Amino acid sequence: MMTSQIRSLLQQLAEAFEMLTNRLLEEEESLQHAFTQLEGEIDSINAFMERMESEESALCATEKTSLAKESQVRRSEADLIEQRARTLIESYKQMQAEHLKYPAELGKIRNCRSEREKPILPREAELEAAKKLIKNRNYYDRKACADFAKRFKVEQRNEGSA
Repeated sequence: MMTSQIRSLLQQLAEAFEMLTNRLLEEEESLQHAFTQLEGEIDSINAFMERMESEESALCATEKTSLAKESQVRRSEADLIEQRARTLIESYKQMQAEHLKYPAELGKIRNCRSEREKPILPREAELEAAKKLIKNRNYYDRKACADFAKRFKVEQRNEGSA
């Protein structure tokens, strides 16, 4: 009986060992598959990173060229502005020297200004059109209409609604 029990135990042990071996083989296949997938993902990521680096370096070169051109344009604009400023200062100094040659008398200037014609007032049709605009004004041009009415002395009705 002992031998039959030993044989039975050995058979159960062999079956358990075979079952564990099969499980290990399945796990190994699963791990191999996962490993293959991970390698593919890593290769894909590496290719993506290389592509991004090449695009980034191309963009950097383009940006450097663009920035160099932009700074050159700014320098030339600054030079032109500086040159124009020097010219204006020089012409101002010349005008000032010219004015100093001929002294001005304030009384004569005031008389000359007072003798000038009064500013031209709008025609009647223009005044009518302006009155209609002012009457029908809206929120956005209220200030413009008020300024116009004040400047040209156009009659304006105060209405509560805009």
